[in-house]
Amino acid sequence: MIVTVCSHPSPAARFVGIFVGLGRTDVRGDFRFSERKDRADGPQERRRARKPEADQERRRLPRRPTQIQWGEWSPAKISDVTGGGLYLFVTADVSRPGHAASKLWRMSYRFHGRQKTYSIGPYGNGSDGSFSLADARREREKAKDQLKEGKDPSTEKQLDKHRKAAVRSFGQWADEWLAKKKVEKVKRGRIVAVRDPKTIEVLELRVGYVKGRFGKLCRQDIKRPDVLAFMRSYEADGKLETRDRVRSIGEQICDYADVEGDGYNPFRNLNGQMIANISTPRPGVTEPRDV
Repeated sequence: MIVTVCSHPSPAARFVGIFVGLGRTDVRGDFRFSERKDRADGPQERRRARKPEADQERRRLPRRPTQIQWGEWSPAKISDVTGGGLYLFVTADVSRPGHAASKLWRMSYRFHGRQKTYSIGPYGNGSDGSFSLADARREREKAKDQLKEGKDPSTEKQLDKHRKAAVRSFGQWADEWLAKKKVEKVKRGRIVAVRDPKTIEVLELRVGYVKGRFGKLCRQDIKRPDVLAFMRSYEADGKLETRDRVRSIGEQICDYADVEGDGYNPFRNLNGQMIANISTPRPGVTEPRDV
């Protein structure tokens, strides 16, 4: 321990102090801090001199394998051994390491000099819209046939999806056809006007007949034998005139629903399988006494 008593004039004030174990004065009587031997030279002193932020960061590091945060898993491509550009695109599930989030069949191809990808569908056992390996290979062969015809498989798939979305039932087409007839103008001699309300009422009645039998089916699902059986039910009741009117309305509705122009109409050309309806001529009333 060093005890120093000094008196030193200062520009600001005169003071007398006792410093115990803090320092010593030089020859001129000026006080300075003494150089201590316990500087941070050893390993223990260096550990004490570390910043507290580094210690906190070190304590936050995981100590167990279960605490380790895995990095992001990259998708993988599993190519088919038969080639042809077919492969299974597997996307990993980040929340469950080692598990796949999705498995999709895809096909690489070139169309007009450009590299493109054709999405076939999800991997599965072939049910619920999934595709097994055999199903994916069949879809690949279909896509190759389309490429040979100069068609883009991806574009054709989108067009087919739009066609299926635009498919409507026979009943929906019948309602639209009837609504058109209600506002459509017809010419009777020199008069052009909409149809009479009584005519519309009769149309609604006959449209209801054919709609009640085939309303839930699509036009392509209506088969000719089913239409013949429906027509013969009117023949059994002796309603040949009603049969012909209902058949004519069904034919018109099918023509109206044929937006693609495929010409399919199961109500057409049935006269060879039905009983001929020969009407008896009735002379018109010309004399007032016959009224």
